Amino acid sequence: MLKKLTVSEFTKALESKKPTPGGGAASALSFSLASSLLAMVLNLTIGHKCSKDYSPEVIKQLKGARDQAKEARLKAIDLMEADAYSYSSYLKAFKMPKETLEEKEKRKKEIEFFKKETLRVPYDIATEAFKLYEPLKLAVKYGNKNAISDGAVSAMMLHAAIEGAAFNVFINLPRKNLNLSQIELKNEISSLILKSDQEKNSISHEVREAL
Repeated sequence: MLKKLTVSEFTKALESKKPTPGGGAASALSFSLASSLLAMVLNLTIGHKCSKDYSPEVIKQLKGARDQAKEARLKAIDLMEADAYSYSSYLKAFKMPKETLEEKEKRKKEIEFFKKETLRVPYDIATEAFKLYEPLKLAVKYGNKNAISDGAVSAMMLHAAIEGAAFNVFINLPRKNLNLSQIELKNEISSLILKSDQEKNSISHEVREAL
């Protein structure tokens, strides 16, 4: 399991000749790092001197944002595992026996299922990561100013996760003759990249202005 690896072991696995883990898992890891940084900024804010004058409502929002960040980190790790599993399973499906009609049918179903999974998982990485921009903006606005640069790094890691996952969607789509649902998926994920870039740039600008 990838989540059991040390940082050194994971990066070594990433550079290997094996197809997994690859860019999808790396994108999910970026998502988890963004989540962790967001939680850190909030942990350095809630209950500290910098937040003593905040209203109970603001503190409640910050705690909610922290909970969301913690949940996102765990989800990102699960998606990292899922991405590697789905693609390796897709490749294994092609090696299944195909001598009998029954074997051919089983092989076909496995290929079709995991082909869809190679699209679903990176799509989930991108869309789940994008949800973190709202709590991140809250953290940058109210967070400990000594940790505000970490908020900017979180935004950069989020965008890397989203754009990286998007490219994994693109490469797993057919090169031509896309059906309607595939066209819609490609358009949706392309739009998400642009929206993410805008969010990332907005947060980065806000942090630079505060430093």
